Amino acid sequence: MTRRHAAIQLLRLGPLPLREFVEITGWPYKTARQTISRLLETGHIYYLGERPHGVYGAY
Repeated sequence: MTRRHAAIQLLRLGPLPLREFVEITGWPYKTARQTISRLLETGHIYYLGERPHGVYGAY
């Protein structure tokens, strides 16, 4: 399973702030942030709220 796939599946369970996403995945912060950024750029996930207190979710 790729990180991309794992991230999307996790976020389909419910929106998460980046901090919780890192805690659940166990990935280094930089890796999690890069994965989230790529998924946002490609439209696979969304961001709700105002930075830095929003959450990420998947369609």
